[in-house]
Amino acid sequence: MNKRSKPLWFMALAVVAGLAWWSSRLEQDGGDIELQTPATAGAPADDAVAGQADKTAAADDWFSRLGRDSAQAPVGDPFHSAKPNAAQTSSAETAPPPPPPPPQPSAPAETTLPFQYLGKLERNGRLDVYLDLQGSPLVAHLGDTLPQGWRLERLDGAGLTFTHLGTQQSRVLSLGANP
Repeated sequence: MNKRSKPLWFMALAVVAGLAWWSSRLEQDGGDIELQTPATAGAPADDAVAGQADKTAAADDWFSRLGRDSAQAPVGDPFHSAKPNAAQTSSAETAPPPPPPPPQPSAPAETTLPFQYLGKLERNGRLDVYLDLQGSPLVAHLGDTLPQGWRLERLDGAGLTFTHLGTQQSRVLSLGANP
């Protein structure tokens, strides 16, 4: 703590201690706060029964105003927003819109191959096909299921044959040379 913050801490401590002392004094007095109405604020308090009746009347007036204010707001709206309640809206306004028509079945979209042919290598009787999938290399074998729902079906003179599993469409990727 530096020299500037010490007085601030002592002031905060004094304020907290003062509030604690004031709170304990309220509890010792019974915690009752006297309510005065404008008509009885200047009157002498020598009649205890009249004073008690005035307190009750002031409290009843406060509770009645509270009930009147809350009755004007919609039920469940603690912020008294200006939304209309259910009685003010008509049934035509609250009816939900009709559901949209179901989508028309369309022909499957033409799917394009996301692969580019990089090369092939045969090792120990097994053919490795090297493909490029959007910048990342991929090693595939015949019958493998590849990313984006494609399967490598065969390798022949026309090229690599892929089948899209979602639409069952076949595409051929040309190799550019005889296999």
